Amino acid sequence: MVAAYFVVLFMACAIIAGSLAATRIRLLRHRR
Repeated sequence: MVAAYFVVLFMACAIIAGSLAATRIRLLRHRR
């Protein structure tokens, strides 16, 4: 059960990191 909890937490971190990276790329593209 602990392993499943870590997997869910890792997935959430990956989704958050992906969204932040996408927003940064969009901002850089809009600036240029």
